[in-house]
Amino acid sequence: MNPLFEELKSIFELDNINVTNPYMINRLLSFYMQSFKTSEVCNQYINRIPNELLASIYSSNIKKQKAPFIKYPKMPKMKEPKLIKKICETFNCNYKIAKQIICIFKKMNINPPSLYGLKNGE
Repeated sequence: MNPLFEELKSIFELDNINVTNPYMINRLLSFYMQSFKTSEVCNQYINRIPNELLASIYSSNIKKQKAPFIKYPKMPKMKEPKLIKKICETFNCNYKIAKQIICIFKKMNINPPSLYGLKNGE
């Protein structure tokens, strides 16, 4: 398991807590209703509070229970990464605009990969 999630699990289940990455721990704690307020207060002073003090704040304010399951949001994988890269270079635009350009080409019944010498799906 990822060390970050191990650390989060220890906050909910164990008494001895070791905080190594306070920003990410606060971000993950803000996903849970029972620890949202604590993470909000700690986030205001995160740069000025030492990690040991943060650990004691977490252990005193978050009741011990089984750690809730979290599905951390991930960025979706790119479809047609070479085509998007070529369009970004050609039109000097970002990923979002390149996707819109592909949609425009498709509405005009133009096969965008063939314009750049690529196969479908590249």
